[in-house]
Amino acid sequence: DALQLPFRTASFDACISIAVIHHFSTPERRLAAIRELVRLLKTGGQALIYVWAFEQEHNKQRSKYLK
Repeated sequence: DALQLPFRTASFDACISIAVIHHFSTPERRLAAIRELVRLLKTGGQALIYVWAFEQEHNKQRSKYLK
């Protein structure tokens, strides 16, 4: 569960989230996932968060998963 990761607060120097956040169903859940990553970071830690663009297209067609 990415909203309740099983690690102590301030456990990591860095966190990486690649192609994950956009899969959460609501903006509130996306923000909660980001807050959970921040919770894990030590003071001065860094996070890399990479998401696909909502308007992303492939072969001039929007993804069937985007509504």
